[in-house]
Amino acid sequence: MRRGTPLVDLSYQFGISVEYASSIFFTVLRKLKKTFESKETILFRGSLGEDKDRPDAFKPFPDVKVIIDGAELKIQSPSNYKKQGNTWSSYKHHNTAMFLNGVSCHGAVIFVSRGFEGAKSVKDILNKCGLKNYLIKCCDV
Repeated sequence: MRRGTPLVDLSYQFGISVEYASSIFFTVLRKLKKTFESKETILFRGSLGEDKDRPDAFKPFPDVKVIIDGAELKIQSPSNYKKQGNTWSSYKHHNTAMFLNGVSCHGAVIFVSRGFEGAKSVKDILNKCGLKNYLIKCCDV
């Protein structure tokens, strides 16, 4: 996953079909999601205790708790035309899925949203993904 190796290459390397490689990939992805989903509040709360050893670049910004960024991943074009329009990204010029990521000042990933259709704006995703709830609970924003 980290290297972004295409499923076609993985299927060739392991001598399996592309469909089976895809099935394995998504099974592992679902397992990772379930594992980290149950620990999200712990990871997010852990980021709040890092104020004392904050990196120099972030010392002028004591109120920064999380750095938010959107990640847009290219997906196959859905066969349903309505879904094609919902996943089309005019920015990437492909059908995409978007995720909102939260990173602590030390570079630890402390929040990853569920996937959203690529046509959604980052503002819409921020309102729907639940990150604001963590900020309100943990940071008294």
